[in-house]
Amino acid sequence: MVRQHLADGLRSMAQSNYDSAVRHLEKAIALDPCCMDALMNLSIAYRRMCKFEESIIVIKKAIALKEEHYALNEILAATCMSIEDYSEAASAYKKALQGDYSPYEASALYARLALCYQKSGDTSSTSFALRHSLQLNKNTIHELYGYMLAELGWSPVIRQLEQEIEAEYDKKRKETATIFTDRLNNYVQAFNIKSSNRDLILNFISKFPSRLFLNIHNINRIEDYLLHKHSKLPAYFLSTGITVGSISGGMDYELVDNFVNSDFHLLSKLIAKKLNLLDTCLSDHVAYKSILDACNVYFKDLASSEFDSSLKGSDSLKQCILLLLHQGDHDLTNSNCIGLLTYYLMQGHLLWEILENDSCGNYLKSYIALLDLIEELYNEKSIDDFEEVLRRGQNISYIDVNDVDLMTGHEFEVLIGKMFEKSGYKVFYTKASGDQGVDIIAEKHGRKFGIQAKCYSKGVTNSAVQEIVAGIKHYNCDKGIVATNNYFTKSATELAESNDVVLWDRTILVQKLSELRLQS
Repeated sequence: MVRQHLADGLRSMAQSNYDSAVRHLEKAIALDPCCMDALMNLSIAYRRMCKFEESIIVIKKAIALKEEHYALNEILAATCMSIEDYSEAASAYKKALQGDYSPYEASALYARLALCYQKSGDTSSTSFALRHSLQLNKNTIHELYGYMLAELGWSPVIRQLEQEIEAEYDKKRKETATIFTDRLNNYVQAFNIKSSNRDLILNFISKFPSRLFLNIHNINRIEDYLLHKHSKLPAYFLSTGITVGSISGGMDYELVDNFVNSDFHLLSKLIAKKLNLLDTCLSDHVAYKSILDACNVYFKDLASSEFDSSLKGSDSLKQCILLLLHQGDHDLTNSNCIGLLTYYLMQGHLLWEILENDSCGNYLKSYIALLDLIEELYNEKSIDDFEEVLRRGQNISYIDVNDVDLMTGHEFEVLIGKMFEKSGYKVFYTKASGDQGVDIIAEKHGRKFGIQAKCYSKGVTNSAVQEIVAGIKHYNCDKGIVATNNYFTKSATELAESNDVVLWDRTILVQKLSELRLQS
């Protein structure tokens, strides 16, 4: 009979015949006072008939039978609010919150509890409930009561609580970051205390094209990968607080993705094995921090060999940049060149002129500040050069790229030689046949450059790079350069990057012709 009355009651509720539903459900409860389904549906029927006091009595009977059913307290609280019994509702919400809820659900319960306290005139408890709701989900209160915040007088209270909670979170984040960084530094020190381990990292860096670690966009992507993988932002990250996307230059997506998903992953495992680390997050960060520390050694050595002869004796940052701009033998529009120059200047402690002391050791901040200075001085030089042209008058004509396009291969070689001569180099031309891939040899400050000139009507392929790589070994040159009036294919650019060959394409040629002003 209990089941029959319950079924009849549910059928009546489905038909919105609540009087009939109440009769059948009350009969079911009379036969079985512990029938939870009958009690729950009876309370619902009473609520839909707006008989809230009767509904509350039934819910309390259900709660007495099953105290751990915390959702019943939530129903009781909502029903009590319907008759504006906010004290009873608050008590029920507090019991309901002992249940297992998602953060959003618990945040909503605390928001409703806050409203009950507010209506009861309990200001301190209102603030307490609002704080808990905001801590669990900062949007719930606005979603539930956004339309009545001003009426309730909650707006200033919520703003104050949000500021306090954010300050607490920030403090916890800093404390957590400090603890993590201390652990990290201890493990990095333990790994690098062995010279053999330091050599492993240097050898690891040498496996990759320099642009992987010199291109600031690549570094930013590597750090983004670590951040999203482990949700940690250690203080040693170079890109913290920097919007790298605003800086000109592209990212080597394929190179970086292959690095983090293959070689870096293996390096992290190797370090975990050597240090007996089970924490993948920690081993990843030890690997990356060790790479950054080793880059300071690896690239400073390369930078010294690249710039010592040109900048020896320069005692100011501005003097260094102006000297390089006037010499013209370093491409200060190339990210690799700027990267090496950054490491060189970091080593010489010259960047303090444009950076705060605590930023001088950060490669990314140093790079960006240096790039800004280069652009500023380059613009000043362009204006000075333009003024000089105007002073000389209009009767003098200078070679431009359109003149170059009409040149023979030999004429182009001579032009490139003259450009280096005007930059202060001693120039020697190899014989036309059997030149071993080098057309011109330019020397200055004890350094020797092998140059190949390609006056082409189409893109220059990687065969030109292969020839210059062989040629600089034959002539014992320090570096190879391929110059063209056209552009280089993608494969030629990649091969040049991996062999440290400098490429002068049409864009750079136009720039050099504008700077050097060779008379036609």
